[in-house]
Parts: sequence; C-alpha cells; structure tokens
Amino acid sequence: MTFPCGSIRSSSFLPKQINTNMEFYQNTDALVIRADKLWINGIMTKENYKKLRQRKILKSMNTAGGLENHAQIRVDSIPDRFMPKFKSVIGDPKKVVKNDYFTSFIQYDEEASRYFRTFRKPDGKPLDTEKQEEYRTNAEIYTAIINFISNVKGFRKARGGSANGVWQRVVEAVNNIDVTQYPHSLPGNARSIERNLNKFKAGSYIALVHGGVGNINPIKIVGEVADWILATYCLPNKLTVPVLLEMYNSIREANEWPEISDSAINLFLNKPEIKRKWVLARHGKDEYMRLFGHRMKRNHENWFPNAWWGIDGTKLDWVHYYDNDLGMAAKLKIDPVFDVFSEKILGWSFSETENHVDHFIAVKMSVKTAKAKPYLFTYDGQSGHTTSGMQTLYDQLVAIGGQHYKHQAHRHGSPVEGLFNRLQQQVISRFWFSDKQGVKVRDINNAANMDYLLANKERLYTREYLEKAWELAVKKWNEAPHPLFKNKTRDEVYKQEAPISHPVDDLEMVQMFWVYASAGNTYNRDGISTTIAKKQYTFEVYTDDDKVDLEFRRKYIGCKFIVKYDPETLDQFVGLYEKTDNGLLFIAYAKPKRAHEQIPILMSERDVAMAFQDMRISDTEYQRDLKEVEALLARTGITPQKVREDQDLEIKMGGRLTKAHRSRVEADSFLSQL
Repeated sequence: MTFPCGSIRSSSFLPKQINTNMEFYQNTDALVIRADKLWINGIMTKENYKKLRQRKILKSMNTAGGLENHAQIRVDSIPDRFMPKFKSVIGDPKKVVKNDYFTSFIQYDEEASRYFRTFRKPDGKPLDTEKQEEYRTNAEIYTAIINFISNVKGFRKARGGSANGVWQRVVEAVNNIDVTQYPHSLPGNARSIERNLNKFKAGSYIALVHGGVGNINPIKIVGEVADWILATYCLPNKLTVPVLLEMYNSIREANEWPEISDSAINLFLNKPEIKRKWVLARHGKDEYMRLFGHRMKRNHENWFPNAWWGIDGTKLDWVHYYDNDLGMAAKLKIDPVFDVFSEKILGWSFSETENHVDHFIAVKMSVKTAKAKPYLFTYDGQSGHTTSGMQTLYDQLVAIGGQHYKHQAHRHGSPVEGLFNRLQQQVISRFWFSDKQGVKVRDINNAANMDYLLANKERLYTREYLEKAWELAVKKWNEAPHPLFKNKTRDEVYKQEAPISHPVDDLEMVQMFWVYASAGNTYNRDGISTTIAKKQYTFEVYTDDDKVDLEFRRKYIGCKFIVKYDPETLDQFVGLYEKTDNGLLFIAYAKPKRAHEQIPILMSERDVAMAFQDMRISDTEYQRDLKEVEALLARTGITPQKVREDQDLEIKMGGRLTKAHRSRVEADSFLSQL
C-alpha cells in the first residue's frame, strides 16, 4: 500500500498515554498503574501492597526487572475497598474505556489535509471546509484502524493468545468515537468498514471522496484508457465530455475497458499535467501561453525617463454627437504613447481609426515632447505597427543600443495596458459623457447609464470638442501624483535627470518622420498615385510658380518612384525618390494634384485661369514634341521626299538594291508616316 509522505504509520506506532498515572500496557487494552504510585498517592500502604502481591490479588503485567516499585499493576485487580480513594486521587478507571485505547491511535494527517485542501471537483471548485475536515478525519481513522489491528494482533500473537474479535472491537470503537472531536463519516458495521478500508488501502485519499463529488473512477483512467480520452478530447472539433463519454461507452466492451462516469473524465481532464496538453491541442498556442506560459518578473529599480516607451491604440470610452439616426455614437479612438517609468503620456493620435498613420502621429508628438529617443519601444501586434514604413521609423526611433519589438500575446504583456486601465478608471470615466467600459461589462459600476445618455444626447459634444476634453484628460493624468513616488506628479518624475539620454535635434526629426509609401509607383500622364492608410492620393510635380512642371513630365512619365512622406503633411507635399544602386536619389517634390471646378458659376477668376492653363498642357506638349521630331528629320536628312525617291529607285531597279540600302528605305518609309 502506498501513501504519500508516509501518512500511514507502521506497526511500531505507539498510542498516546491516556492518564498521567494510568496507561495502556505495551499497546494493549490492559489499563495499568506503576506500583509505587499506589502508596505514594496514599491509596494503600506499602505493607498492604506487599501482602496483596503475596496473596496474588494484585496482578502485575511485568516482572519490573527486579524493581518492585516499577511493577505495572493491572487496575482491574485492585480490591474495591481501595477504589474510592483511587478514584478521588488518580481518577475513575471506568471512564477510561476501551475506545480511549483505540482513539489513542488517531493522529493528525498533514498530507491528507493538504490533499483535500487542493482537491477540485469536476466543476473546478474546491471542497468546502467542513467536507475537507470530514475526509481528513476519515483518513486518520482508517489509518488508526490499520495500526490498531496490527498492534493488537501482534501483542496477542506474542502472548500466545487469539486475535479473534478484533474487528468487533474496531466497530465498537468507531461507533463510540466522539464525533464532535473527530467529525467522521465512517459506516457503523464491520463489513462496510472493512470494504471501505480495503478501498482506502488501494486508492489512498481519492478513495474517500464520495461518488457524488468525484468518486474513485479517476483511478481507472490510466494507460490506454487515459490515452484514448486525452487524444480524443484534443481533437480540434472540441468534443464535449458527454459526447466523449458516449463514444467511450460505444467501444468500451470491445476493448475490455472499465466503466467510468462523466465526473471521472472531468477530474482526469482537469489535472494540471493533463489540462495543459488538451488546451494546447484544442485552443492553440495563445490560450496555452495565457494559462501556462511562464512569465518573468521585471526589475524596475534601474529605470529612468525615456528608458521605455509603449504605445497602445484603443477605443475612447466617450459618447459624442454623430450624424446618424440615433444622433450619438462612440467611434473615437486614441493611440497614446506612455513613458513607462514616469507614466507620463508623451503623445497621442485622436481619430476614428487605428492605423499606421495614427501610430506615426503619436510617435512624432512624443519625440517632439521628449526631444529624445527611448532605449526600448514596444507595441502590440496591430498590423499598422508591422508595415515596412513603421518598422523603418521604429528602427530610427530607438536610441543607439536600444531596440523595439511587439509583445507576444499572453506573455508578459505591455505595461501600457495596465496604465490605460488606470487612466480609464481615474480620469476618462469621470466625464458625464463616458460610456464607462462598454455595454458588455459584468460589473454594473463599469457600465454606462444609457438612460441618462439618451436623455441628454442633445447636449453631447462634437468630435472636435471632445479632442479638447481629451487634452484636458491628459493634463489631469500627467499632473496627478505618481503612485510610487511620494509627493511627485508624473510630470515631475519624468523631469528627473536620466543617467543616459539620446537627444533629438530638428534635423534628425525631419529625417526620422518621413516614411515610404510603397516599393514603387509609376508617374504616368495623370501624375503619381499611391494608397496610404486605405486612402488613395494623387500627386503632381509643379514649378515654383505653381504651374505643371512640363520638363519633369518630359523626362519622367513612365518612371517608377519611391514616395516618401510625412503623414501630417500629406495635404502639402511628398518627396519622389529614384532607386539606384547606391540608394535612394531625391528627384522632386510633388503636391496633391489639383482638381478643377466644372460648373462656371462656381469658378473664381483664378480658377478659370488655372483651368485654361492646365487645359493647354496636352496641346503644348504635343506641339513641343512635334517640333522636335521635325527638327530631327531635317537634321538627319530623312524626309518624306527622300523616302519617295528611294522607293521609286527600288521599283525601277526591280528590287535589286543592296540589303543596307533596302533597310534604310524601309525605315525612312515608316518615319515618313509622321
């Protein structure tokens, strides 16, 4: 029989002493007292004792090794005339019943206590405190029965006596146990006690759990049964336990497998070493890492301002006026950048989107605020962060020796999430137009009062007004006390001197915050078009006096360019770069292609002038190129008249012109078509 940590005592177990004067002799139920305590306590004189011993009235359980004073005298052999004094001085031996001898074997089982304290039912819940105590006491009593039987049988065998009737004494003892002291639930008959004891020996503590809680069926889920259940439960179609049990029962008899219950399956599947396997198979790596992924503890002691920046775009939980049927919406999003050390918000984007342009604006504002670079910059897996343009920007953003990366899902997450949660609770949700944390939150204190918002929807602010409210929220947050620095605001903590710093000047700002739109776009007759943040833009190159640059068009229509831009100046200009073996070569700046009004009454005089100017471009370019072709023909002597003369000559010669002469005539013939 195997029990954890040796919780079952061996046959050498010694019961507790019952009385300071009386005791059970050598693990038997013979109640004895040492001889000298009879005359020391005045129960009888020593002379009385000697006479009673000589007459063999007082019976001894040992020879005392020649020391008569230490002889163990059976209490039941003391004559009745001495018992009143005995009871008043020593105690009433009748109150030390046989059951006291049995209970002396019951000892506290720490391992059983730990087992039932950590036990979980099929629904994942622990046992209640009373049930834990009951099961622990049951384990202690069954252990006591094992040791009691072993000791009594061993003693009687050594004495040459019979061990018959031991089980009857066990039943009597169990039925006489004080349940207020030992709150057990053992049965009251010998057959049931012995049957349960055998289960306890075979299955340890789990055998004591009642069938309604989790019974002993998990013992049977081992070997090929365990493999089949786990493998089937791991399937991606995510079978439920009742379906799994139905499938199991359909093949159980053929495989000679034991009967099991759904609670047994639940207990088996919820063992930590089993659960981590099916979670990975059923739900994938993200859920596995969320539940079981090891997380490192961060050391904050050496951090300083601009050591670590984090960005995290999220919904702004404010309701605003919106031009829809309801007249209200909550579509705003913010993309704040936090300095993790000071918790200060350095920059943000305020819009209805969360894309790479928003990230760009937030980061640019942060650098303008800090005038420095961070040594670590982190972000989530949102696609805007992973675009080539933003990755190039992040490469330039971090200081020398620094790095940037996205947080892996369900590992040690971004600290910005925790910061924003506190910002939400401490600042954002205090505004009357806040919708708290959404309509699906469980805590009623975090849910919006929609009746109130609907009743006051005509007072809701516009997007533009809420942008000012957001700026106020940032100010309140930054000027609030830092939770870890006594008597210092977040702004003050941020202004602390840093041990190292990488400052940023204006020139480096310009170099950093121009990003590439794509791998290349063709400049065609309408200009150059590119898609940025799912919106298409068209640009054209103009001269300094705001005319279409005809010379640029002459040289570069049909050429590919890399478009480099600042997202905040897309409405002003972009740069066109040519890709060369030595890198990117700047060619020209392009402005948003101007559009012309078609309805005359809506056109200003300048609009009319610009429209006519642009309208003449095609004809101007045509006439220019035509003149250049005519000049070319005149310069080379290749004219239509010359072609006619050569063809007439060929006809006259019957096609006997030389190959070189014939090739020249054919080429001239084609050019003459111009």
